[in-house]
Amino acid sequence: MKEEAKKVKLKENIDVSTLDINRDSYFRSAYFIDLPLDSVPDHAWQDILDREWRASLRLWDRKLFVVGDRLRLVTSIDDIEGKIDWVNRS
Repeated sequence: MKEEAKKVKLKENIDVSTLDINRDSYFRSAYFIDLPLDSVPDHAWQDILDREWRASLRLWDRKLFVVGDRLRLVTSIDDIEGKIDWVNRS
């Protein structure tokens, strides 16, 4: 039996100018942004997101993972808008 992932989306369209962008305490050149989801994603959804992230070569400088009902994007400051756009489309 094949497990299907429950669809999870960002709570709202993200406006980069209103985001809280925080410096990561572990890596000097990294920042983190928490993006709210409309629900807590199941494991199948997280696996699909992880595969899509790994397949996306143009976003290689970031890490994206689930923390409860949020996505945490850890990245350099370069092209944050493009990275969030990728998350919105995924």
